[in-house]
Amino acid sequence: MESAKVITLRCWLMVVICVFLTTTCPAQTSPSDKEVVAGTDAYMNALVRLERFSGSVLVARKGQVLVSKGYGFANLEQDVPNTNEVPSGLSQ
Repeated sequence: MESAKVITLRCWLMVVICVFLTTTCPAQTSPSDKEVVAGTDAYMNALVRLERFSGSVLVARKGQVLVSKGYGFANLEQDVPNTNEVPSGLSQ
């Protein structure tokens, strides 16, 4: 059985590859910002429902942040949701 860390890393890799391919493939037309936001949100929510991801996501294009959102729980036992904020005590 795979550890949660390995699964999370694989999910991140898939997101990075998808974003890279949608922004660099010349044969494809680039999706609109709204499509990127909707697709990212749908994909991440599906991963959360499958209990395959819990964390924060940042998607940017040409220096503009499109998605900055927390998914799942930072603390499942206390129902503390993830956010896009840096926890206090950690440097950015």
